[in-house]
Amino acid sequence: MRMSIHIGKTLREIPKDVEIISHQFLVRGGYVHQYASGLYALMPLAQRIIGKIQKICHQFMQQRMGAQEVLMTNLSPEEIWKPSGRSVSLGSDMFRLQDRQKGSFVLCFTHEEPVVDMMKSQISSYRQLPVCVYQIQTKFRDEPRPRAGLIRLREFLMKDAYSFHKKEDDFEAYFNEMAKTYELFFKAVGFTNVISVKSDNGNFGGNFSQEFILPTEIGEDTILTCQKCGMIANQEVLETPSPDGACPQATCPFEKSKGMELGHIFHLGDRYTKPLGCYYTDEKGQKQIPEMGCYGIGITRLLPAIMETHHDEKGPIFPLTVAPYEIHMIHFKGCFDKAEEIYQSLIGEQLEVLWDDREEKPGAAFADADLIGIPFRIIVTPRSLEKNMVEVRRRDPSIPPTDIPVDQIINFMTQALDTEYKLYLG
Repeated sequence: MRMSIHIGKTLREIPKDVEIISHQFLVRGGYVHQYASGLYALMPLAQRIIGKIQKICHQFMQQRMGAQEVLMTNLSPEEIWKPSGRSVSLGSDMFRLQDRQKGSFVLCFTHEEPVVDMMKSQISSYRQLPVCVYQIQTKFRDEPRPRAGLIRLREFLMKDAYSFHKKEDDFEAYFNEMAKTYELFFKAVGFTNVISVKSDNGNFGGNFSQEFILPTEIGEDTILTCQKCGMIANQEVLETPSPDGACPQATCPFEKSKGMELGHIFHLGDRYTKPLGCYYTDEKGQKQIPEMGCYGIGITRLLPAIMETHHDEKGPIFPLTVAPYEIHMIHFKGCFDKAEEIYQSLIGEQLEVLWDDREEKPGAAFADADLIGIPFRIIVTPRSLEKNMVEVRRRDPSIPPTDIPVDQIINFMTQALDTEYKLYLG
């Protein structure tokens, strides 16, 4: 991609009314366009990042968990939500509307009821269980206080998966394997410090859940940690741990910290399968109600979370697996023709390159590169070309630059990229 035709205007000044660093970089880097509170368009850079996150998510769900992809509708008849009671209990959090025939509909912000309505027409025998379906789809939530850019939205992308099981011990094994898959997924998209905590099931029902939290001061969750026994929990689960605020498993006080929820997995039991009439026939020919679990990841939220984790004062420093491009190329005055040649050779090898082909001063070009945050840079200057070399830099300023012969740049970049990908994907 050439910067001269790239859509996404960068800003030099810090915008007003931005609360957190990721929101600042999203606006200044041209990643988003805001329509209203909690409603953002994703511009090309953000869309490429989200697309890479989705691709990794698909791989983990299908290859590790054997989940099958589906796509349910955003628009759901309100009637489906009545047997579970959530047509009432979800209240004003759910967008509601009527069609021209006065039929009542809702815009889904989760899909437990719709997926059970779908799967009860598919599941009939114990031989079909366990089974898991998932989707990556837009959700809608009438947030009373959208905040912090893409952190809390009224319209957002989520990966939501739903599994069905014969009995609880079968479910527990699957649940534990899903938890391991989540840990590997978060590592693959660049997180090294996500913690797993016991959490509250809230409006979802069921007996237990596990939350995946990114420790950060901008988070809305309060995490309680016992340094003595290692217990970690969301404060919502242990609203009153003990009269003196100590860990119930040890006689020492909890340490409190802030965190942001990135994912949440739930045991649902028969919370939805029973009221919606989902059954299967067991080995003895008896009608049984399947156990159910659900597993969510806030796909859109991962973009600002990555920025919060990986940045310096100049902009984001993206992990390679989710960077909008692999290479950002900048040329100095008098080097356009050679830069064009290098650019064509790189994209000819299917490498992802954003080339700043504009007639910008180097300072402006580097400032934009910092805001875009692509991990590798190729710098083409008259001085380097005199030696038939180009300079390869990293967005991470702690890694020193390297001079590479022009005729070796493809081999060097291919090897460097392969090595970097293995750090995240193994």
